[in-house]
Amino acid sequence: MIKCVLYSISQDTIINYNFTVNSDALPLTGYDPDLKVYAINEPYPEEEVDPRGYDIVKTWTRLETFHPIWATLKECRLTYTYPKLSTELLKQAVINKKAWANEMLFPFSVQTEKTAKHTWVTHKKVKKDDLDPWMEDILLEMDAIIEGMIDNDSNAVAMDSYIDAHVGDNTIPNFDEGWTTSYIV
Repeated sequence: MIKCVLYSISQDTIINYNFTVNSDALPLTGYDPDLKVYAINEPYPEEEVDPRGYDIVKTWTRLETFHPIWATLKECRLTYTYPKLSTELLKQAVINKKAWANEMLFPFSVQTEKTAKHTWVTHKKVKKDDLDPWMEDILLEMDAIIEGMIDNDSNAVAMDSYIDAHVGDNTIPNFDEGWTTSYIV
């Protein structure tokens, strides 16, 4: 099967980007004269890029030259460009990743219970009541969680600074590095 596009002459546009032709059917005959079939030539395959930092823009260029492999079909060249997303979208990706890291660190499903216990134990400590060992463990665990969240805040600030410092170039931060997602008490 040959990957092709179907082009409408009267509309001056590609109307089907996923058109396939069986190579046994070449040369093509009997089609509507308003339609042209172009075999896709993708000289450089699509690169893997981080979609949080780059857009993938496909450019389809109809050429009047014949395809290098399918000599009875004209060529439609498919190329890619990868423009960097706007500063606002990059910073939103940082916010989203920080939210994910904090959710891994302190899942929403346990926040209410742990926060309530921590508040109660803190109240007892302020009143100078004796604390049982399990109460001390609650304080230590919440301290570790809060330290992890502060680390995540610092990582987000560093990424935002990196984004601001690289507005004019095509680099993005590594959105997956530097996050605290677990803790040890």
